[in-house]
Amino acid sequence: SIKEWGVDEAEFLAAVDELSVKAFDDQCTGSNPRYPLISQIKQLYLDSYYGREWKETE
Repeated sequence: SIKEWGVDEAEFLAAVDELSVKAFDDQCTGSNPRYPLISQIKQLYLDSYYGREWKETE
């Protein structure tokens, strides 16, 4: 998990919204088979931080 790599939780949570928007705006995102929502990207980051298995919610 990202947390296990020593990333501070408060710093991560403060940055996760901006990280999600930047990932959404990345030129490579458009080449994915399915276009993700920013909320899905954010959830993927959160699940990765806490070491949870990602499950599609929508």
